[in-house]
Amino acid sequence: MVTHNERTVNLADYIYIDFSNLAIGAQQLSAVHESLAPDLASAMANKIFNRNHKLDVRRLCDVLVGDRKQDVARLVLFGSRLATTNDAEFLRVLHNAGFENNMKLRKASNGEKQVDTSLVVEMMVDALQISDRGDPFTLVAGDSDYVPMIKKLTDMNIHVDVMFWDHASQELQNVCSNFVSLNPHLDLLTHKSSNGQI
Repeated sequence: MVTHNERTVNLADYIYIDFSNLAIGAQQLSAVHESLAPDLASAMANKIFNRNHKLDVRRLCDVLVGDRKQDVARLVLFGSRLATTNDAEFLRVLHNAGFENNMKLRKASNGEKQVDTSLVVEMMVDALQISDRGDPFTLVAGDSDYVPMIKKLTDMNIHVDVMFWDHASQELQNVCSNFVSLNPHLDLLTHKSSNGQI
C-alpha cells in the first residue's frame, strides 16, 4: 500500500486513473527490466513494450487504496479497450476490484479516443461541484496534457497528488501537490498470468 501524507479525519478520496497511460508506461519499464530495451529512453523512443506483462487491476486497487476503501468517494478507471474484449469478464473484474468503469470501446484500427478529456471533465466537475472542501484528489497518469487541469486545481488550493512511474512528465510532477512513484510496485502490479488482467 502506498503511504499518503497525514490525513484529516472524514476526508473523502477521489482517484482517477488513466489506465492506458499507466499500462503503456508499465510495459516500457518492463521491457527495460527484461532487457528488451537498453534503457527507458530507448524503449520510449523506439516504442519497445513488453506485451507479455499486463496490469492487474485488483493489485492496482490495493496499491492505490489499501485499507482505506471506506474513505474513497470515487475510484474511476479511464482508458480504451478493443471491442472484441469479453465484456462480462471485463466488467466482473473491474466491479470486484472496486473500480467505476469509464473505459471506451475502440476498433483495432483506431487509437485512443476521448480518454483524456473524459477524465478531465469528471475530475473538474467533482472538484468544483461534488467534493467537500479539503477532500484530496489523486490523478494516476503521467501525461503533460493534464498539467493545465492540475495547475488550475492547485491554484484553487485543492490538494492533488499525482501517482505514476518515475518517467512522468516533469512539468506534471512540478505542478501537483505531491508526486508518488509507482516504480517500487512494478513487479507487484505487472505479471504474465491472465488472472485479473485487462
